[in-house]
Amino acid sequence: MKNEQELVFFDLETTGLDQASDQIIEIGAVKVRGGKEVGRFEQFCRLKEGARLPEFISALTGIAPLDLEPAEPVDQVVDEFLQFAGGSPLLAHNSSFDEGFLRRALHGQLTNPIFDTLELARIFFPDLQSHSLVALVDSLAIKKEEAHRALGDSLSLFRFYRKLKDKITQSALPDAIVQRIQFLYPIVADLGLLDTGDTRTV
Repeated sequence: MKNEQELVFFDLETTGLDQASDQIIEIGAVKVRGGKEVGRFEQFCRLKEGARLPEFISALTGIAPLDLEPAEPVDQVVDEFLQFAGGSPLLAHNSSFDEGFLRRALHGQLTNPIFDTLELARIFFPDLQSHSLVALVDSLAIKKEEAHRALGDSLSLFRFYRKLKDKITQSALPDAIVQRIQFLYPIVADLGLLDTGDTRTV
């Protein structure tokens, strides 16, 4: 992996699960360069006129309707998030969910590559009963942040990624196994997590 590779770990909080009718209420992200945190992004999104914040979402996240009233509109916050991210790869847990909401806000225009940390968890920690972010934090002794909040979950994602890189570095897999993993799971090669024939430094 290139020492100066830049990655952005991000998470969204939304009013529900339906990408067609629900909306983003919070975006959080951590920008990492060369394995070190270099920036954070955290913003609420104002609800569209007539929209409501469901009580169960408020209870889950701790976000209240009053928190969203002074916020900028979703489209503007998404644009600011992408300015923060630049052209860097984006990593999210169960990324299809977050990507769908982003694409809807951008009317389909999303050029950053997106990678799924859930897929990485399933590849490299197959013995865990659950690969949810909460389960990974508990199972891998990752420092806890506020769950179900966008920035807290983004920080947990980054810490999981560091654990993953440590596991790979310490595994000393044979080149034949490395090549097979790279062939079956392109995400691993795209992120440079396994490099045949070099030291695989973090």
